[in-house]
Amino acid sequence: MITVKEIDISAKNEIELSYKDNIINIGYSSADFTNPQKNKFAYRLEGFDEDWNHSENKNEAIYTNLNPGKYVFKVKGTNSDGVWSSKEASLNITITAFLEDMVVLESYLYCRRRDSPDSELQGKTESKKSDRLEKIKENEKR
Repeated sequence: MITVKEIDISAKNEIELSYKDNIINIGYSSADFTNPQKNKFAYRLEGFDEDWNHSENKNEAIYTNLNPGKYVFKVKGTNSDGVWSSKEASLNITITAFLEDMVVLESYLYCRRRDSPDSELQGKTESKKSDRLEKIKENEKR
């Protein structure tokens, strides 16, 4: 199953994605519109790319199947005269792991059950949570 998620990051400097977002397409542009065909770009994803990728006038970077972790996407460009900007744009990217998603889901479900008017359900939830915590503690002792 492929899901497409578009997020406007123009006003953000960080973004958190799930490990399930396995294709990331980052678009960027130059502020010089004098002769945009002559603008050139270089980008890198710190934590993944060792060197800068020079993409000529292509204004997107595509990454697939990134491991969970923290990354910093950086991009720099030239004007139409080929002069490189001294400034880089950057975006902090966090790819969450399956376990982190499960903790969030578990917390959400726990809160939903806890707030449920069905007190019997609340008791069962508390009991199951205690049982799971005990099993985790037993496994840690081993």
